[in-house]
Amino acid sequence: METKTKYLLLGVGVIALGTGGYFLYKHFTQKGTQSAIDEFKENVEENNLPTPNPTPSKPKIPIGFKPKPASTSFPLVMKSKGSLVKAVQTALMKKYPDVLPKYKNDGYYGNEMRDALIAKGIPTEIDKELYDKILAGKAGKPSEGKKEDDSSDQLSPESIADLLYSGIIQEDIDTCLRALWKIKSVKGYTKVNEIFKTKRISGVRKTIATALSHAFPTDPNRKKYRAQLYTIGLKWRNDQWALSGTFGEVTDRLVTIKRAKIWDNEGNSLMVPNRTIIGSFVSAKNGLTEFLTLDGRRLFIDTTSIKYHHD
Repeated sequence: METKTKYLLLGVGVIALGTGGYFLYKHFTQKGTQSAIDEFKENVEENNLPTPNPTPSKPKIPIGFKPKPASTSFPLVMKSKGSLVKAVQTALMKKYPDVLPKYKNDGYYGNEMRDALIAKGIPTEIDKELYDKILAGKAGKPSEGKKEDDSSDQLSPESIADLLYSGIIQEDIDTCLRALWKIKSVKGYTKVNEIFKTKRISGVRKTIATALSHAFPTDPNRKKYRAQLYTIGLKWRNDQWALSGTFGEVTDRLVTIKRAKIWDNEGNSLMVPNRTIIGSFVSAKNGLTEFLTLDGRRLFIDTTSIKYHHD
């Protein structure tokens, strides 16, 4: 006889929705609130769910995985390391493609990065103000074949995403607002959001709206970023921002109809049980479906292994 146990994909593990887990799941699917989703995830992480039967799978950690070093605080100087250094290196490589040929954006401030800064006319001690300019592409000599236009108000989606990431990890609302001011439409927000979701904050990928809500949970900063999201064109409905493709739309939610494999762009894979709610639909092509998990991961599954979930 087929088991009626229902499962939920969370992180790189599968949670059986038995007893308390099921009611928590129903809570956030019915209300559709980001706070309810966060509450569910916190209960899972803190092991506050009643033990279901069968026992849920433990998250699998890839072989050779090592936590990234903590970010060094400002100013960034020789031997600094972490995500702030890597962001600077990435911005330099974006503006000057061949500037870091050996170590590239490895997150360590060594001789190569120092020499690159000197060569491009950028101070070697990087404070918060200079950091923002580098990420915005406004520091250093003009790249070859291009005339620098400091009066330009245009930033690429990549640069805006970098500025937002910087402001959020530093909990600097002014930097976040400067980045949001550069987004002129919902379409522009979507482009920046897709890039932003490739970054990790405390080891987790998040949307811009979710990351802002976690970094600035109270007024007056909460009112400031929300006002800008409204200006961009986002809508606040049912206690969440109305964004295309986010988890919570019943018609977009997918569930497995048999035991199936899911995988990411890097080839990491995981087998999930039948009746696993895996996330929300993104796209489908050539027999494969791309979907977005509850915690913001973009994964793939064989289209024949899933159906739309109506609960």
